[in-house]
Amino acid sequence: MYNFLTKNGTMVAFGLGLLVVAIFYLAVFPGLETFNAVAEGDQPTSAEGDIFLPGIYATVALIVIAFAAWLLFGLFHAASDPKGALKGIIGIAVLVGIFFILYSIADPYNISKPIMEEFDISEGISKFVGASIGLTLVLMAGAVLAFIVGSIARFFR
Repeated sequence: MYNFLTKNGTMVAFGLGLLVVAIFYLAVFPGLETFNAVAEGDQPTSAEGDIFLPGIYATVALIVIAFAAWLLFGLFHAASDPKGALKGIIGIAVLVGIFFILYSIADPYNISKPIMEEFDISEGISKFVGASIGLTLVLMAGAVLAFIVGSIARFFR
């Protein structure tokens, strides 16, 4: 199975994506006129709005399948090459550590209190978002630094 997916994985992923799109179109097009006849405010709650459900279910199923495949293949490779997997585990642990450092120093009131109350944003959610943005910036800086160092290293080869 691994050799098959290594050789044909991109084509299988493209085919499954195409299948999801086909399911969506086959479910939507027959009921599109009826859906458009419903008043705009009533469309989300009407029975005609159910024409989108097969496409949504197929997309969610594809995401679950992809996540399960990622997890199973990751565990398979970690079990078959523990020494090689150690680098990835250390990298993930470093990212989690950076995230928790950013979370602990994040300001929960980086937005105004009335806005937090209006949108029901708790201090924890505000800190989580702040830490996530900070981690994204750290990863972007790391990518730029790796690009620059790699370009300089290639120049001297």
